[in-house]
Amino acid sequence: MLHTPGLSIHYRPDLDLLTARWLQDSDLPTLQAEYATLLAAGQTHQATRWLMDVRRREAPSLEATTWVTQQWLPQAVATMLPARLRLAYFISPARAEVLRTNSALQPLVRETLARIHDYEMEVFGDEGEAVRWLLA
Repeated sequence: MLHTPGLSIHYRPDLDLLTARWLQDSDLPTLQAEYATLLAAGQTHQATRWLMDVRRREAPSLEATTWVTQQWLPQAVATMLPARLRLAYFISPARAEVLRTNSALQPLVRETLARIHDYEMEVFGDEGEAVRWLLA
């Protein structure tokens, strides 16, 4: 288990599941460091099923969303090859509403969730559903 002020990462070898829980919101440089730490943990454990609990983070900014989807995600996918990365984002109702209504974020969200990539990603409002999807 790895714990920083803003992020807790836990690996469950019985499920081969990596869980990242953001404990607070982060500015972009901190978020980038947290995602780098997460990727390193994924490599260490060779885990490709990740539960991303972002319920405690503020509404996503366009800048952070663009960085995660356009820079970090392709790097994570390439790093974990040949295995296929599966990401389940566990989000709050408020965050879901922002993703649904923010016209600047909608194209990024649609593109990222499209089934045309070398990874699988889904968004969930229920942790149990997210874990079941990851393990299916």
